[in-house]
Amino acid sequence: MRDFSRDEDFRREWDYLYLRSVHAAASAAFERAVWKSEDEAYVALATELRNRGIEPEPDALLAGAALISRGEKPAILRPAVGRRRREVMPRRPAAPTARDQLSNSFAGHNGR
Repeated sequence: MRDFSRDEDFRREWDYLYLRSVHAAASAAFERAVWKSEDEAYVALATELRNRGIEPEPDALLAGAALISRGEKPAILRPAVGRRRREVMPRRPAAPTARDQLSNSFAGHNGR
């Protein structure tokens, strides 16, 4: 029998789904509790996380509630957070097609 807890793909998928759940909970709490008191934001965020089966860490919950109560988005809701920046490599020129080669062979021909 295979031990899935050691499988890299399983762990990667688990982390992805966990982060999606945390993102959804933070988003719902932010939309519902923005500009409210820190206590209300705390309860909203804790409730959303627990509804998704996630036991929140107290420090992270306090930090998230403080941000939400001030109307600021937690880091997990910012689009650029967590994304790797890839270097843009210039594309190699495409190999000439037969059509390009044919039109190039007539480029100097003036029709006579």
